[in-house]
Amino acid sequence: MPYDITCLTPIKIEDRAIIAPWVALERQQAVRMHYLEFRLLTQLQWILRGKEKSPVARIARNMGGLAALLFSRDKILIVGTEPFRYFTFLLNFLKGRHRCIWHGSWPWDLETFSRGPLRKLKQRAWQRFLADTICVCATRPAAEALAGYGARVFYIPWPVDTEIFQPAPGGNPAAEIRVLFVGELWKLKGVHLIMNIIRREAWPGVRFVMAGKGPMEAEIKSLIAAGYPVEYLGFIRDRRVLAQTMQASHMLILPSIKLGDQEEKFGMVLTEAMACGIPVIASDCIGPRQVVDPGVNGILIPQNDAEALAGAIRSLAGDPARRAALGANGRRKALAEYDFKVVARQWMEVFTVAAGKPER
Repeated sequence: MPYDITCLTPIKIEDRAIIAPWVALERQQAVRMHYLEFRLLTQLQWILRGKEKSPVARIARNMGGLAALLFSRDKILIVGTEPFRYFTFLLNFLKGRHRCIWHGSWPWDLETFSRGPLRKLKQRAWQRFLADTICVCATRPAAEALAGYGARVFYIPWPVDTEIFQPAPGGNPAAEIRVLFVGELWKLKGVHLIMNIIRREAWPGVRFVMAGKGPMEAEIKSLIAAGYPVEYLGFIRDRRVLAQTMQASHMLILPSIKLGDQEEKFGMVLTEAMACGIPVIASDCIGPRQVVDPGVNGILIPQNDAEALAGAIRSLAGDPARRAALGANGRRKALAEYDFKVVARQWMEVFTVAAGKPER
């Protein structure tokens, strides 16, 4: 009999890579997954603005599913939500009726992340919820922090489909060095640093390839119009197209910085690039520090350091042997730690514990 699992998140996640382990377990008939979202008003706004293609019927389904959770009992419930949401106040009610699993990569600090006029009430609600609750954390710092609140912690990183994200057949012999950035185009991701080094230095034989969307899109297009070595691909939704883009690149950069209480919590593009066998350059934010082994599969640079970013790019651009070695090591780590089949086995252990069966 498969485990019946309900995943409750703010927005739809069925089209995201993070569910790959659960899909694999469904194919093995080990679990049966159901997905619900609780940000109903936001979802309706997206539909009315044309930003969300889900039918209004999905909102009705979510409302019905949420109502059912309020009156049913003993379901295995995966909850994905940040500390500052008012949904926090419903969590202890759900915990009293169901077997809850919190899942995410948030760098937990209730003093920092509980916001708004009901800040103290949210902190107390979270403390009650986390006590003895199963928490699956995508980073070790998050796991360590939640253990301090009395949670029963499992470290399971975000997964990568290494069958899609794999090295290019025959390698990448292109003479022009393609430096790839994938992510939201704004300051948190360090896009301003990339723009800085493109403007101030000559980059013979190097092309910067930008993929994503965000408030700095116009600035990127202005660089292209001015003749700088930049290519803009827009937002890439299809993961196979993204994998092909990575395979055609020689390195991936993610120079994120900390802005207020926001920071790069994991950086899935790093593990995807590693799975494609290309080296990565990332800043030492909380997530990349867990993913990048400096000098082994990539380079870690200080945050907000344009000179360090430029130097790391130049060092890899001029050393194909080092790029190959770092890329091969990255592929090995992706297969060993982030492959969705490996992660699926770890999730199965969590579901077994949540169902009340003894651990092996």
